[in-house]
Amino acid sequence: IKNIHAWDYDTVSDVNLANQAFAERHIGMPKVEAVAELVREHTGGTITTHQEKVDGTQKLGDIVLMLPDSMEARESIFKKAIRLKPWVKLLIETRMGTFESRLYAINPRKPAQIRGYEGTLYDDAFAQASTCGTAISVGATAGVLACMATMNLVRWFRLQEDPNLEDELEHELIIFHTPFATMSRQFN
Repeated sequence: IKNIHAWDYDTVSDVNLANQAFAERHIGMPKVEAVAELVREHTGGTITTHQEKVDGTQKLGDIVLMLPDSMEARESIFKKAIRLKPWVKLLIETRMGTFESRLYAINPRKPAQIRGYEGTLYDDAFAQASTCGTAISVGATAGVLACMATMNLVRWFRLQEDPNLEDELEHELIIFHTPFATMSRQFN
């Protein structure tokens, strides 16, 4: 992957330190600039940053990794900037809660996958309070979720190389924290 863009209008705060790669020196920095700094430090690579809210006026890339803080933001970004956009080939989205984490990997141009994904969206009033930065939600949980997201990205690239392979992406993967278990399903 050579052309990476990061979109976020938020700044790093102390609650981001427990579950994200940020260090204390990043507090107060725009998140996208802190991420760009970390990418340079750890890989020597560069990313293009956009310190703005995704509102549908932007043309996102063909692979979108979506990590918003609220269900409202997920739904808005999906409907305005991802759903049925001909250039977006893959959406990977993660959610981390107190008792379970979830990963979604879908083609946002396929009606069955759109319906399945939209069926997982709900009002923020019913969402668990964010555990970001609390003792309940630890970096190890975020790490497992990141590994699962990466695994689905690698699978997607394999599917692009060999169109004879069946779609083996886990459209929805639920990771239960205690006891550890997983459950997955396809949106077909």
